[in-house]
Amino acid sequence: MKQSQQEEESDIKAEDLVNVSENPLVRLIWKGLGLFFVALGTIGIYIPGIPTTSFMVLAAGCFAKSDPRLYLWLLNNPLFGHYIRDFVEGKGVPFISKVFIIGLMWSMIALSVWAITIAGDPGFGQTIVVLTGLVGTWYVGWKIPTAI
Repeated sequence: MKQSQQEEESDIKAEDLVNVSENPLVRLIWKGLGLFFVALGTIGIYIPGIPTTSFMVLAAGCFAKSDPRLYLWLLNNPLFGHYIRDFVEGKGVPFISKVFIIGLMWSMIALSVWAITIAGDPGFGQTIVVLTGLVGTWYVGWKIPTAI
């Protein structure tokens, strides 16, 4: 039973997940969000600490509901398309990428905690940042499948 379920999941193709909304206003909102996430992901290419692939995955989800042409453009992008395709198809993220993501995340958490401490916060801000980091680590480490 479990093996057949895994086989069905592996048969999912990213191109088949397009589900364009019939409402033109909803499509416009999804497309606007998708373009916003593409802009954030593009900024992330140049600024360390801002995720690129995460924003592109979000953009792909938005475009799947609004514009199949832009959705396919993201999936076929030579720079990050294979990461989006693997994530959408449930294949996961390579282990080395997970290590890099978690390491970069904790570097930014340490920098944030330091900056909040210098700013004079008595500990509430630092606690929130560290707890959020723990949730992010749990999600990336255990909830997102590791690609083989």
